[in-house]
Amino acid sequence: MTGDQTRPKLKRIVCAYDLGALPTWWLMVHRSIKTRLERAGAGVRVDVLPLSALPADVDLIVVAPELLPAARDAAAETECVTIAPENYAGEAFRLLTRLRDEERFEMKDPAELTADEPIIARWVGYERAD
Repeated sequence: MTGDQTRPKLKRIVCAYDLGALPTWWLMVHRSIKTRLERAGAGVRVDVLPLSALPADVDLIVVAPELLPAARDAAAETECVTIAPENYAGEAFRLLTRLRDEERFEMKDPAELTADEPIIARWVGYERAD
């Protein structure tokens, strides 16, 4: 890819796992990516699915390092990245930062959201957690 070509905008990310095992930390990877994109107002769908059930419209597959060969076999034309369990939260943050810097998705300012696009707010008890 040459420097003047831009990479396509992301519409769907899948956090894929092996059908035989779905570790708890992988659910946290999915939640972290999904929550950060929601808060940014990005129009990117984030799913957690087994490698054997990848949809045709996936733009980015996120897998644990040991599943990278299987992910490339399952979707040869799709971009695949890995996140290791040792520091999954930091790696998910760095991945999203890299994707934002590459302008693979756009973050909306909350003031730009229309009435059709609700603001995602998180609450803990009676206190707002955002």
